[in-house]
Amino acid sequence: MNEHLLEGLERVENKLNITSWLQHGIDGRGVRCGVLGFESGSHHNGEWQLQYNTGIELIVYDVMGEMSFEEALDRAYYDNVDVIVCALRKTGWSAELEALSRRLYEKGVIMINSSHNEGREIDAFPALSVYWFAVGEYVERLNAKSGDSGYGDKLDFLMYSNMPNLNRKGSYVSISHTSGCLGLSGKIACLLKAYMGKNFSPEEFGKYIQLYCDRLGREGRQRDTGWGLLMLPDEPEKINLGSATRRMKKFWF
Repeated sequence: MNEHLLEGLERVENKLNITSWLQHGIDGRGVRCGVLGFESGSHHNGEWQLQYNTGIELIVYDVMGEMSFEEALDRAYYDNVDVIVCALRKTGWSAELEALSRRLYEKGVIMINSSHNEGREIDAFPALSVYWFAVGEYVERLNAKSGDSGYGDKLDFLMYSNMPNLNRKGSYVSISHTSGCLGLSGKIACLLKAYMGKNFSPEEFGKYIQLYCDRLGREGRQRDTGWGLLMLPDEPEKINLGSATRRMKKFWF
């Protein structure tokens, strides 16, 4: 059902060069992605979209019912995940959560959170944490972020939203707003880990987004677009991270 949504996903994956990388045999096999969200199988998690045409292994942490955020981040460390995506927003953030995030960051885990949908400067966690990357929603017809997407100094990049996921009835259902950005963002991070090696670090990912995001016609990093639209180069061999450094700004603690 709703197969037309799949056509939209395939068009976007072509534009972001995900399809090209898959054709090169880089499919994320051997990379493990943790999803902090709802119970496994919920279309809100974007599980199907992350795994579509790939070999990415997923572990879902149900922080909306089964476990706390603290338990999920602790488990993710011992589960040896390589990438974590999370669409949830927390206004409360403890020293323990920041320490758990730092431990994962130092282990080499790339963590991505949505910039949220309040239409104002990012003001919630995990996006505010210095150890997490924040993604906002890209609107193609505007060549800019959506109006309700969070922005500010902590916004790292943009990504397409409203991409399909399979629900439990076997129908394609779109995930909208910034929650819908995590599937493709996580997929690109996993493919980079697969190609660059499991030691491809968050620091290197920070350099990567400075060099390989589509700047959308803007100069440098902007408060409303970050570094631009996250994508892959058409040829993996083109990646060279030698000329950028990530600006680490301490936002809390």
